[in-house]
Amino acid sequence: MSDTIFANLPSFDGLAEGQPSGRLLTRNAREAETLAQELQAKEASFERQVTAVEATLNSLADKITAVEAEARRQTNETIVAMASRLFPELSKRFLADEIALHLEKFIPPSAVEVVITAEPDLAERLQAVVKKSERLASVCSLKSEPSPKGDRVDVSWKSGGLSFDFDSLLESCLEHIDTTHAAMGATS
Repeated sequence: MSDTIFANLPSFDGLAEGQPSGRLLTRNAREAETLAQELQAKEASFERQVTAVEATLNSLADKITAVEAEARRQTNETIVAMASRLFPELSKRFLADEIALHLEKFIPPSAVEVVITAEPDLAERLQAVVKKSERLASVCSLKSEPSPKGDRVDVSWKSGGLSFDFDSLLESCLEHIDTTHAAMGATS
């Protein structure tokens, strides 16, 4: 019973020989060993956590790069699709204005009679635009004729003439959009 009470107290038996007590060494060694094991476990856990975080960050960086590339590709495709659908409609809407603007420049001042031949839709819009210009209204007459060549406007005066081939121009523009889209979609 007295051993139990004094078990935690140091023993002085080995002090005469210059060695610390076995009980004291064992208890301190056990505490130090326990602390060392706990520290090693914490360090190992920390290393595993750091490795997991690094792997997650690398995975996220790869995924972010892939998402950015896909978003860029989809955005380019959407813009090209919108332009391909809207450009023809907008072009047709403003085609008469553009043609009238160029007619003002191209028709020689000496021209007295100018005949403009166009598709029925376009001829109607051209008529409205030509009426707005005093000079064009005084010399131009419009002829509405369906054309197998698509939206085309032929302008003639006695000494010359010109043609506006809208469909070819539109086709060329859409091809340009497609080639520009291919270049935009390329990743650097």
